[in-house]
Amino acid sequence: MRFSSAISILAAFVFAGCPPVSASSVTTSVTCALWGAPGLPITGTSFCSAGTPPPASGPPPPYATASASASLELSTTADGWVTVNLSTNIFGTDAVAYLENTGQITPGTYTYASSGALASAELHFDLYTDGPSRTGIFQIRRNPSFFNILPVVANDAASARGNVALYDGSPFPFTVDCRNNSGCNLPGPSAPVFYAPLGAAISVDASSIAGTQTPFGNSYASTDISIQFRFLEADGVTPAMVHTGVPEPTTWAFLLIGGAFLCKFAIKREKALRSNS
Repeated sequence: MRFSSAISILAAFVFAGCPPVSASSVTTSVTCALWGAPGLPITGTSFCSAGTPPPASGPPPPYATASASASLELSTTADGWVTVNLSTNIFGTDAVAYLENTGQITPGTYTYASSGALASAELHFDLYTDGPSRTGIFQIRRNPSFFNILPVVANDAASARGNVALYDGSPFPFTVDCRNNSGCNLPGPSAPVFYAPLGAAISVDASSIAGTQTPFGNSYASTDISIQFRFLEADGVTPAMVHTGVPEPTTWAFLLIGGAFLCKFAIKREKALRSNS
Protein backbone atom coordinates (compact mmCIF):
# COMPACT_ATOMS: atom_id res chain seq x y z
CA MET A 1 0.00 0.00 0.00
CA ARG A 2 2.88 2.35 0.74
CA PHE A 3 4.30 1.71 -2.75
CA SER A 4 0.99 2.34 -4.49
CA SER A 5 0.40 5.55 -2.50
CA ALA A 6 3.86 6.86 -3.44
CA ILE A 7 3.37 6.01 -7.12
CA SER A 8 -0.04 7.72 -7.14
CA ILE A 9 1.43 10.90 -5.70
CA LEU A 10 4.34 10.84 -8.16
CA ALA A 11 2.00 10.31 -11.11
CA ALA A 12 -0.30 13.09 -9.98
CA PHE A 13 2.63 15.49 -9.61
CA VAL A 14 4.23 14.67 -12.94
CA PHE A 15 1.08 14.69 -15.03
CA ALA A 16 -0.26 17.84 -13.41
CA GLY A 17 2.91 19.69 -14.36
CA CYS A 18 3.37 18.27 -17.87
CA PRO A 19 1.55 20.10 -20.68
CA PRO A 20 0.42 18.17 -23.76
CA VAL A 21 2.38 18.00 -26.99
CA SER A 22 1.85 21.18 -28.97
CA ALA A 23 -0.92 21.03 -31.57
CA SER A 24 -0.79 24.50 -33.06
CA SER A 25 -2.34 25.65 -36.32
CA VAL A 26 -2.96 28.78 -38.36
CA THR A 27 -5.57 28.81 -41.12
CA THR A 28 -6.44 31.60 -43.55
CA SER A 29 -9.10 31.57 -46.26
CA VAL A 30 -10.14 34.20 -48.78
CA THR A 31 -12.73 34.32 -51.57
CA CYS A 32 -13.21 36.92 -54.31
CA ALA A 33 -16.32 36.90 -56.55
CA LEU A 34 -17.16 39.31 -59.39
CA TRP A 35 -20.70 40.30 -60.25
CA GLY A 36 -22.05 38.01 -62.93
CA ALA A 37 -19.07 35.63 -62.69
CA PRO A 38 -18.27 32.61 -60.53
CA GLY A 39 -16.43 33.12 -57.28
CA LEU A 40 -12.69 32.74 -56.94
CA PRO A 41 -12.14 30.75 -53.73
CA ILE A 42 -8.59 30.45 -52.47
CA THR A 43 -7.65 28.40 -49.41
CA GLY A 44 -4.21 28.10 -47.90
CA THR A 45 -3.12 31.54 -48.96
CA SER A 46 -3.89 34.96 -47.57
CA PHE A 47 -4.75 37.04 -50.63
CA CYS A 48 -7.04 37.02 -53.66
CA SER A 49 -7.96 39.60 -56.25
CA ALA A 50 -10.37 39.54 -59.17
CA GLY A 51 -11.24 42.11 -61.82
CA THR A 52 -9.65 45.47 -62.58
CA PRO A 53 -8.75 47.89 -59.78
CA PRO A 54 -10.98 51.01 -59.80
CA PRO A 55 -9.66 54.20 -61.43
CA ALA A 56 -9.04 57.33 -59.40
CA SER A 57 -12.33 58.80 -60.63
CA GLY A 58 -15.42 57.61 -62.45
CA PRO A 59 -17.62 54.53 -61.96
CA PRO A 60 -15.64 51.49 -60.75
CA PRO A 61 -15.55 48.26 -62.79
CA PRO A 62 -16.25 44.88 -61.14
CA TYR A 63 -13.45 44.32 -58.65
CA ALA A 64 -12.93 42.43 -55.41
CA THR A 65 -9.98 41.79 -53.15
CA ALA A 66 -9.49 40.01 -49.83
CA SER A 67 -6.57 39.25 -47.52
CA ALA A 68 -6.14 37.45 -44.21
CA SER A 69 -3.35 36.69 -41.76
CA ALA A 70 -2.96 35.39 -38.21
CA SER A 71 0.01 34.91 -35.90
CA LEU A 72 1.06 34.30 -32.31
CA GLU A 73 4.40 35.76 -31.21
CA LEU A 74 6.09 34.55 -28.03
CA SER A 75 7.98 37.15 -26.04
CA THR A 76 11.62 37.72 -26.91
CA THR A 77 12.06 40.37 -24.21
CA ALA A 78 12.11 40.35 -20.42
CA ASP A 79 8.56 41.70 -20.06
CA GLY A 80 6.99 38.37 -21.07
CA TRP A 81 4.16 39.63 -23.32
CA VAL A 82 2.73 37.16 -25.86
CA THR A 83 1.09 38.79 -28.90
CA VAL A 84 -1.87 37.47 -30.91
CA ASN A 85 -2.41 39.18 -34.28
CA LEU A 86 -5.48 38.84 -36.52
CA SER A 87 -5.90 40.75 -39.76
CA THR A 88 -8.62 40.48 -42.41
CA ASN A 89 -9.40 42.98 -45.17
CA ILE A 90 -12.00 42.95 -47.94
CA PHE A 91 -13.12 45.34 -50.66
CA GLY A 92 -15.76 45.00 -53.39
CA THR A 93 -17.22 47.42 -55.92
CA ASP A 94 -20.79 48.07 -57.02
CA ALA A 95 -20.24 48.22 -60.77
CA VAL A 96 -23.78 48.83 -62.03
CA ALA A 97 -22.97 52.34 -63.32
CA TYR A 98 -19.78 51.14 -65.04
CA LEU A 99 -21.57 48.23 -66.70
CA GLU A 100 -24.36 50.52 -67.91
CA ASN A 101 -21.88 53.09 -69.27
CA THR A 102 -19.94 50.41 -71.16
CA GLY A 103 -23.10 48.84 -72.60
CA GLN A 104 -22.66 45.52 -70.81
CA ILE A 105 -26.10 45.80 -69.19
CA THR A 106 -29.19 47.79 -70.16
CA PRO A 107 -29.64 50.92 -68.05
CA GLY A 108 -32.25 50.45 -65.34
CA THR A 109 -32.17 46.65 -65.59
CA TYR A 110 -30.28 46.13 -62.34
CA THR A 111 -30.25 48.15 -59.14
CA TYR A 112 -26.87 46.78 -58.11
CA ALA A 113 -23.95 44.75 -59.46
CA SER A 114 -21.83 44.19 -56.38
CA SER A 115 -18.67 42.11 -56.30
CA GLY A 116 -18.21 39.98 -53.19
CA ALA A 117 -15.26 39.23 -50.95
CA LEU A 118 -14.72 37.16 -47.81
CA ALA A 119 -11.61 36.80 -45.64
CA SER A 120 -11.17 34.71 -42.51
CA ALA A 121 -8.26 33.85 -40.24
CA GLU A 122 -8.07 31.33 -37.41
CA LEU A 123 -5.35 30.16 -35.05
CA HIS A 124 -4.98 27.63 -32.25
CA PHE A 125 -1.92 27.30 -30.03
CA ASP A 126 -1.15 24.98 -27.12
CA LEU A 127 1.25 26.60 -24.66
CA TYR A 128 2.51 26.12 -21.11
CA THR A 129 4.33 27.91 -18.30
CA ASP A 130 7.34 26.38 -16.54
CA GLY A 131 7.51 24.86 -13.09
CA PRO A 132 5.16 23.18 -10.62
CA SER A 133 1.52 24.08 -10.16
CA ARG A 134 1.16 27.39 -8.28
CA THR A 135 -0.87 30.59 -8.22
CA GLY A 136 0.34 33.50 -10.30
CA ILE A 137 -0.95 36.55 -12.11
CA PHE A 138 -2.49 36.91 -15.57
CA GLN A 139 -2.69 40.17 -17.54
CA ILE A 140 -4.26 40.93 -20.92
CA ARG A 141 -4.42 44.16 -22.94
CA ARG A 142 -4.61 45.67 -26.39
CA ASN A 143 -1.20 46.00 -27.98
CA PRO A 144 -0.07 49.57 -27.20
CA SER A 145 1.33 49.88 -30.73
CA PHE A 146 -2.23 49.43 -32.08
CA PHE A 147 -4.00 51.54 -29.47
CA ASN A 148 -4.92 54.36 -31.88
CA ILE A 149 -6.19 51.95 -34.54
CA LEU A 150 -9.86 50.92 -34.51
CA PRO A 151 -9.67 47.10 -34.40
CA VAL A 152 -12.80 46.50 -36.52
CA VAL A 153 -14.06 48.76 -39.33
CA ALA A 154 -16.88 48.12 -41.82
CA ASN A 155 -19.33 50.16 -43.89
CA ASP A 156 -23.03 49.35 -44.24
CA ALA A 157 -22.40 46.96 -47.13
CA ALA A 158 -19.97 44.80 -45.14
CA SER A 159 -19.39 43.33 -41.70
CA ALA A 160 -16.41 42.21 -39.63
CA ARG A 161 -15.66 40.78 -36.19
CA GLY A 162 -12.96 39.02 -34.18
CA ASN A 163 -12.70 36.78 -31.13
CA VAL A 164 -9.87 35.54 -28.90
CA ALA A 165 -10.39 32.92 -26.18
CA LEU A 166 -7.66 31.99 -23.71
CA TYR A 167 -7.93 28.85 -21.55
CA ASP A 168 -5.41 28.93 -18.70
CA GLY A 169 -6.85 26.35 -16.32
CA SER A 170 -9.22 28.81 -14.63
CA PRO A 171 -12.89 27.77 -14.30
CA PHE A 172 -13.90 30.02 -17.20
CA PRO A 173 -11.97 31.07 -20.32
CA PHE A 174 -11.02 34.70 -20.81
CA THR A 175 -12.80 35.80 -24.00
CA VAL A 176 -12.21 38.96 -26.03
CA ASP A 177 -14.85 40.11 -28.54
CA CYS A 178 -14.30 42.75 -31.21
CA ARG A 179 -17.28 44.00 -33.24
CA ASN A 180 -18.19 46.26 -36.17
CA ASN A 181 -16.90 49.83 -35.86
CA SER A 182 -16.15 49.42 -32.18
CA GLY A 183 -13.31 48.39 -29.95
CA CYS A 184 -12.66 45.13 -28.14
CA ASN A 185 -13.92 44.49 -24.61
CA LEU A 186 -10.43 44.97 -23.25
CA PRO A 187 -8.71 47.50 -21.00
CA GLY A 188 -6.05 49.79 -22.36
CA PRO A 189 -2.31 49.36 -21.87
CA SER A 190 -2.72 49.42 -18.06
CA ALA A 191 -3.63 45.67 -18.09
CA PRO A 192 -5.41 44.91 -14.79
CA VAL A 193 -4.36 41.95 -12.65
CA PHE A 194 -6.15 38.58 -12.51
CA TYR A 195 -5.08 35.55 -10.50
CA ALA A 196 -4.37 32.43 -12.56
CA PRO A 197 -2.67 29.02 -12.22
CA LEU A 198 0.94 28.66 -13.35
CA GLY A 199 2.76 25.48 -14.32
CA ALA A 200 -0.29 24.48 -16.34
CA ALA A 201 -1.29 24.01 -19.95
CA ILE A 202 -2.67 27.03 -21.82
CA SER A 203 -4.54 27.12 -25.10
CA VAL A 204 -5.36 30.08 -27.32
CA ASP A 205 -8.12 30.06 -29.95
CA ALA A 206 -8.68 33.12 -32.11
CA SER A 207 -10.64 33.93 -35.26
CA SER A 208 -11.44 36.93 -37.39
CA ILE A 209 -13.72 37.40 -40.40
CA ALA A 210 -14.63 40.21 -42.79
CA GLY A 211 -17.04 40.02 -45.70
CA THR A 212 -19.64 41.70 -47.87
CA GLN A 213 -23.02 41.84 -46.18
CA THR A 214 -25.55 43.53 -48.47
CA PRO A 215 -25.87 43.50 -52.29
CA PHE A 216 -25.54 47.26 -52.83
CA GLY A 217 -22.81 49.85 -52.76
CA ASN A 218 -19.05 49.52 -52.56
CA SER A 219 -18.10 47.33 -49.61
CA TYR A 220 -15.09 47.50 -47.33
CA ALA A 221 -14.25 45.95 -43.99
CA SER A 222 -11.14 45.18 -42.00
CA THR A 223 -9.96 43.77 -38.71
CA ASP A 224 -6.61 44.76 -37.24
CA ILE A 225 -6.68 43.03 -33.87
CA SER A 226 -3.52 42.79 -31.77
CA ILE A 227 -3.89 41.47 -28.22
CA GLN A 228 -1.16 40.79 -25.69
CA PHE A 229 -1.18 38.61 -22.58
CA ARG A 230 1.39 37.47 -20.06
CA PHE A 231 1.75 35.49 -16.83
CA LEU A 232 3.66 36.73 -13.79
CA GLU A 233 4.81 35.06 -10.61
CA ALA A 234 2.90 35.89 -7.42
CA ASP A 235 5.24 38.83 -6.77
CA GLY A 236 3.60 40.61 -9.72
CA VAL A 237 6.99 41.43 -11.24
CA THR A 238 8.76 38.28 -12.46
CA PRO A 239 7.40 36.96 -15.79
CA ALA A 240 6.50 33.26 -16.03
CA MET A 241 7.73 32.57 -19.53
CA VAL A 242 5.31 30.93 -21.97
CA HIS A 243 6.50 28.11 -24.26
CA THR A 244 5.16 25.87 -27.00
CA GLY A 245 5.79 22.14 -27.30
CA VAL A 246 6.80 19.58 -24.68
CA PRO A 247 8.93 20.50 -21.63
CA GLU A 248 12.68 20.55 -22.10
CA PRO A 249 14.79 17.80 -20.46
CA THR A 250 15.64 20.10 -17.54
CA THR A 251 11.94 20.55 -16.86
CA TRP A 252 11.38 16.78 -16.89
CA ALA A 253 14.27 16.36 -14.44
CA PHE A 254 12.79 18.99 -12.16
CA LEU A 255 9.42 17.28 -12.19
CA LEU A 256 10.88 13.84 -11.48
CA ILE A 257 13.08 15.12 -8.63
CA GLY A 258 10.15 16.94 -7.12
CA GLY A 259 8.03 13.82 -7.48
CA ALA A 260 10.70 11.71 -5.76
CA PHE A 261 10.74 14.07 -2.76
CA LEU A 262 6.97 13.82 -2.56
CA CYS A 263 7.19 10.01 -2.64
CA LYS A 264 9.72 10.03 0.20
CA PHE A 265 7.54 12.39 2.21
CA ALA A 266 4.46 10.20 1.65
CA ILE A 267 6.27 7.05 2.78
CA LYS A 268 7.59 8.76 5.94
CA ARG A 269 4.14 10.10 6.75
CA GLU A 270 2.56 6.66 6.33
CA LYS A 271 5.20 5.12 8.62
CA ALA A 272 4.48 7.78 11.24
CA LEU A 273 0.77 7.12 11.05
CA ARG A 274 1.32 3.37 11.46
CA SER A 275 3.61 3.87 14.47
CA ASN A 276 1.06 6.16 16.17
CA SER A 277 -1.86 3.77 15.60
